[in-house]
Amino acid sequence: MPTTIGMSQDFLVWDNTTSVTYESARARASIVDMPAVFDGSTPAPTPPASTNVVYQIATAKRRPTDSTEASPSEGAVIDDACLWIIPDVMFPAGVVSKVGDVIVEKTDQANEEQPGTRWIVRQMQWRKNRWTRWLTCVNARIMADLQDTITIERPKITYDTAGVAVKQFPSDAVNPAGVVLYANLPARVQLLTKPEVDEMGVRGSEGRYEVTVANDINVTREDRIKLASGVYLDVLDMRSMMTLDALMVIECRRKV
Repeated sequence: MPTTIGMSQDFLVWDNTTSVTYESARARASIVDMPAVFDGSTPAPTPPASTNVVYQIATAKRRPTDSTEASPSEGAVIDDACLWIIPDVMFPAGVVSKVGDVIVEKTDQANEEQPGTRWIVRQMQWRKNRWTRWLTCVNARIMADLQDTITIERPKITYDTAGVAVKQFPSDAVNPAGVVLYANLPARVQLLTKPEVDEMGVRGSEGRYEVTVANDINVTREDRIKLASGVYLDVLDMRSMMTLDALMVIECRRKV
């Protein structure tokens, strides 16, 4: 008669294991898309608290795979990929792994490569007669030694006697006002094109940029980005994180 060898406890002899926090994803918290207030004091809205359900996993094994460039960025915006292997008995009964769940490496072990990193599940497979879960994960990030630092400002808007909008920004040399939405924000600033344009009778090259940020933020076309060099970029549009391996991108323009 064929014999089935039980492997449900083989994790007890695994080497180089670690403990992790496992977050079972619920509806993803995101920035509330609400009308901006340009009174010079109201900050940007913040996302609601996460509703993910958290489980403590005592035994897990991490197998790194590869890192690839996530978007044209001269190697600055990276997708790290890895495989997490977790025994099914580590999960409470009824807990199902799914795309979008998060595995967080803890900082209380000595053998971790990236403690605190949040790995997002992209694919889930059963192995060993459903005794282990193989979770392929990704971590989209900006390389620390290649990233830029930006500040995003929101103006105070008033109107003159002719009804023309007057913007005052926090870093203006004269009559500063408005609020700093995000200070010293890690980002990747990428110059795309330098078209020739005419602006108020002046012809020259403006700059079109894409600014990649690691976190979902709230910006409007009235806001501007200040680079570390002192250059200002006008916000034109933004693309939010639509896939698990993508970061938010802000489309910007440097005027002539």
